[in-house]
Amino acid sequence: MATSNPDGNRDGQAFGMLLSDLVQRLLELSDNPRQACDFIAEELRSLVGARTVVVVSHVETAGGSRHLIRSVYPERRKDLAESPAFHALIERSCIVTGAALLAATDQGPDAGLLGGLGAASALILPLAYGTKRVGGIFLLDLLDDETLQKAMDTLKRLSSILALVLRNADLYGHLEDEVAERTALLERRKLELEALLKEVHHRVKNNLQIVLSLLYLKSSSTSSKEARSILQESQDSIFAMAQVHEEIYRTGDFSGIDMADYLPRVADQMIAAANLRITMQYRLESLRLDLGVAIPCGLIVSELVTNSIKYAFSSRKEGTLTVETGMLGGEAFIRIADDGPGFPASPATDRRPGVGMDIVRSLVDQVGGRMIREPGPGASILLLFKPR
Repeated sequence: MATSNPDGNRDGQAFGMLLSDLVQRLLELSDNPRQACDFIAEELRSLVGARTVVVVSHVETAGGSRHLIRSVYPERRKDLAESPAFHALIERSCIVTGAALLAATDQGPDAGLLGGLGAASALILPLAYGTKRVGGIFLLDLLDDETLQKAMDTLKRLSSILALVLRNADLYGHLEDEVAERTALLERRKLELEALLKEVHHRVKNNLQIVLSLLYLKSSSTSSKEARSILQESQDSIFAMAQVHEEIYRTGDFSGIDMADYLPRVADQMIAAANLRITMQYRLESLRLDLGVAIPCGLIVSELVTNSIKYAFSSRKEGTLTVETGMLGGEAFIRIADDGPGFPASPATDRRPGVGMDIVRSLVDQVGGRMIREPGPGASILLLFKPR
């Protein structure tokens, strides 16, 4: 009749509870492989009764595999773990397929390995998942063979869990390295692209300045007042475009420009060229627009200021011109207003004539906006559009 072994059952239950606690703690440390290895080394030294515990991982690199000492307990034994004798033991572990117990009293090369370490015994626990080996746990100078045999199953299970922790750590480590490398590459390309775009804007600005100079020379050499007026209007429009590229080159910001900074430079240049005593009033809120909208808006303002100079100040040399920017009911707005005689009252002349207003309407359509003629006194044009 078979008899039960109460002591054996109690030992099995105790190791089972211990294993559960160790596994839970190990999983809690799975995102920190260094702490996980330190924890296992300290716990196994206490559990088994070993003088030294070393955790080693095998890391795959482009040049092959290398061994990495993950943890040494106690830490004062670190010199031993870095010695040639211990690295020879690591190489020996690479041919071990399961847990291997080595003793200095054994015959063969293992006795020489242990002798080089000054150790009487060693337990090698391979760290592997499936057939993939990721490292090993080395317990040197075992003090209690009986406890070791009882704990062997626990040791094997813990080693398999630690193997998964290290495998995930290496996997994520490789991914982080790859992400960091690609991020650095993208950053370099971004800087190169920004430098290229900055140079393009600089050259465009310079080319527009050359065109402005040519128009100025033509304007200076003609005796026709009408021709000079047309050439001046062309210069104003080109200057408005050139200022966009100047702003981008100055700030290095390719995402857009702030109209509150940009529009005063455009209007001031035009008023200075007109040689009139016009008081400029600016009521400007920050209005940042991308280049596809900023350039047409700059040209619109240029044309509207030109119209104010033509019609509001045709019979007088002074007055007030107002430029406003901001948001109104979820839409961006730009307002150009003067204190002149305003728009003609007759329906037949409902809009100020000329090519300039045709250009304005075309540009308003380009930005997907609408133009509103506001009631006087004076003439006031409100441009509304969705900011982008």
